[in-house]
Amino acid sequence: MPFRATTSVFFSQILRDRPAWIGFSTTTSSFPDAIRLANHCRDILPEASIVFGGVHVSALREQLMRDYPVIDYCVVGEGEQTLLELMNREAPVFQKSRA
Repeated sequence: MPFRATTSVFFSQILRDRPAWIGFSTTTSSFPDAIRLANHCRDILPEASIVFGGVHVSALREQLMRDYPVIDYCVVGEGEQTLLELMNREAPVFQKSRA
């Protein structure tokens, strides 16, 4: 279910719930806002895995993984099953090091 709220409510919920996974589905036009939110999520909850999906990610996957260190995983194409497998650690994936 999409999360619709103000930015302060969004971050309050992240701090309250402390999720292990934070996901963003983006279009090209929404990508910059998602990166801004993801960077702040990383600042307040560095242990969370940040996953991006959507058409922008599907088109530019390798470039985005290289250019945006906040992204831990990119899900390409239809992501429902892939995301479930990723969260259950069943999918063979490429993950960047957070060095």
